[in-house]
Amino acid sequence: MRADGATGIAMGITKEFVKYEKLLGLLPWFRRVPSISNPADDASRLNFQVPWLANAKHRHVVLPEHLSQWGIQAGAPETNDCKT
Repeated sequence: MRADGATGIAMGITKEFVKYEKLLGLLPWFRRVPSISNPADDASRLNFQVPWLANAKHRHVVLPEHLSQWGIQAGAPETNDCKT
């Protein structure tokens, strides 16, 4: 793994992970999972048209202020149905 990210947000998350990985002496194992085997793949692509997500609600999360250092802006909380 290269331990970098294509965006500022991804790079910030990666740097924080690596920091705690070293601090805590972690030895994580990462492996690619094909989309078909990953139940979270559809939701990450905002596709809620699969049976296990049929009744899912889309929730906007208000993030802590310090995440703005990575370009993540906090938004107003709101809940929307994701069904189309």
